[in-house]
Amino acid sequence: MATGDLYYPLYIARSDGKSYALSEYNALDPKESKDMEQLERWEVIIGGHVKIQLADPKDARLFKLASLPKGYELRCAVRKDGGRDYFLYGHPIGPEYKYRTPGEFVPHLLWLASASTDYAQCSCEPCIRMVDAAKQRQQPIAVVDETNPAASTMPTPPTTPAQAPPPPPPGTTDVANVFRIGEMVWFRHTNAWRLGLVLGAELREPNGDAKNDGSYNFTLAPLGHCKLAMAPVVKVAAEMRPFLTFSVPPVNIEMMKSQMFDAIDWDATLAKMLGREPDEKKKTLVPQVLGLEASKMAARHLNDCCSFFNKLGESTTSGGSSRVRSYTGVYLGAEMIRVRDAIRVSPPETMAKDINAVMLASEIQLITTTSQEATAAAPRVQFRGDIYRIVRERLPLSEATFASPASLGPVFELEAAWRNGVEKDKTMGWGWMVIARDAVRTDAEVNSRFYVTQKVLDIIDPVRLREGAARGNIEEAQTYLNSRVASGLGLHTNFLQPGRGVAVGKAINPKTPFVVPRGIVED
Repeated sequence: MATGDLYYPLYIARSDGKSYALSEYNALDPKESKDMEQLERWEVIIGGHVKIQLADPKDARLFKLASLPKGYELRCAVRKDGGRDYFLYGHPIGPEYKYRTPGEFVPHLLWLASASTDYAQCSCEPCIRMVDAAKQRQQPIAVVDETNPAASTMPTPPTTPAQAPPPPPPGTTDVANVFRIGEMVWFRHTNAWRLGLVLGAELREPNGDAKNDGSYNFTLAPLGHCKLAMAPVVKVAAEMRPFLTFSVPPVNIEMMKSQMFDAIDWDATLAKMLGREPDEKKKTLVPQVLGLEASKMAARHLNDCCSFFNKLGESTTSGGSSRVRSYTGVYLGAEMIRVRDAIRVSPPETMAKDINAVMLASEIQLITTTSQEATAAAPRVQFRGDIYRIVRERLPLSEATFASPASLGPVFELEAAWRNGVEKDKTMGWGWMVIARDAVRTDAEVNSRFYVTQKVLDIIDPVRLREGAARGNIEEAQTYLNSRVASGLGLHTNFLQPGRGVAVGKAINPKTPFVVPRGIVED
C-alpha cells in the first residue's frame, strides 16, 4: 500500500535494539510487495496505538511510525504452503525472543519514547522476563541509548515499588472482569430477568478491589422502547448475567414477529393493543406488555449490530479491490471486544467442532470492497491472532507446545492459575496449547469473549463453584454461555453502525442516553 500524505510520521530517536545475525528468518526483500506491505502495516498499526495512548482524542490525524527503532528488524519466514510469517527481533533479552504482532511491541516503544531508564517500568513481555531473570541473579540491567552511547546508564535496583500498572482500557473495569461499559446484559427485576445496557460502573468503596466485578455498582438502562421512558437502575454483579447466559424468548405479539425493531410504529402499536383490550383494569398493563416485547426485539437488533472505535490505520489489499481498516476495539453484538482480548472462536477445520478454541486477538479489522461492481457487498469483520486451547497434561509442560500464560495476558493467566489451583493431582498441570498461528476468523466465527471460569461462575453459581473446587472438579464456564450466532442473528440488515449509541437507538430512555467512555473514539 502507498500511504502518501495520509499519515503523519512518528519518530522514536532512542533505541535499545540489537541487530542480531539470524539464519532462521529472512531479512525483508525490498522487491517483494508482501514484505513491504507487512512492514508498512506494522508501522501504521504501531503509529495508531501510540496516537491513542499519547495524543489528544480530538486530534483527527493518523500517525505512522517513520521507521522501526535502530536495531529492531522485521523478518520473514516462508511456509511450505507459500504463506509468510513476520516477527520483530531486536530486544536486548536475546535473539531467541520475537514480537509476534505490532500490538506486542507497542508497550516497549512507549517505554522507549519515555524518559524512563528502568526496564521494570516497561510492561512488554520480554522486559518482564528480563527483569525477573535479573532479580534472580541480583544484578542491575544496563540501559543503552543507541543514539547517545555516552548517556548509557546503569540504574540501581529500585527501593520503592515498581511503577503502578496502567489503568484498564477505556470501557472496562479490568480487562479480565466480566462486565464492560456499553454491553448488553440480563439483570434481575423482582422475580424475573430483564435486558439492559451497561451505562457505567463505579466502585462502591474508594479502595475496593478493582479486579472484582463484585466491587462495583453498575448503572443499567433497561431495554425496551424510548417512549416508555424507563429510568436507569443500579445493580451489583450478583444481580446480573452476561447476555449470552440466557436465550432471548420469542416475540409473542403476532403483528410484531415479522418486523424489524426500527420499523415499528410504537405509538400506533400501543393504540391498537389498547383498543383490543376491553378490560379497563388490564389496559394499565398493556404498556408493560409492549415494553417486554420491545426489549426482546431491541436485544435481537443490538445483537446483530457492529460498531468500531479507536482506528489504528487503513490500507488496501494488494489488488486494490478491498479497503482494510484496523481498530483497537469493536462492539460486536452484545459485547465489547478489544485487541489482546481472549475470544471464543471456531476451531481449525481439522479439529472437532466442540473444541473450546480461544483466540488472542492481535488485530480487529473491517474489510470493505472498493470496486464499483461489488459496492453492494456486505462489509466483513475479521479477527487475527493465534488460537489456543486449555489442556491438562503431565508435568512439566513442554515449552515448545505450551505458551507462557503470562505472555498471553491476564485472562489466559487467571484461567490457567485457577485450574492448576483446583487440580488435585499435582503431577498434572493445565496450560495453553497453541493450535493455530496467525489465524483469521470472521464475525460469524466468533462466539463471544472468553470469560475466566472463576469470575463468571462466581456470579452465575458461586455455591457450585466453591463445592466443585473443593472436590477438584474443573467446571467449563463457557458451557453456560450461548454463542452469538446461535442467539438469533438477523440478516445483517443493520449490521454496521457508526457508533454504539446509534446502534442502541430508540431502545433506551433518551433522557439517559448511552455515552461512550472517555478514551474511546468511534469511527
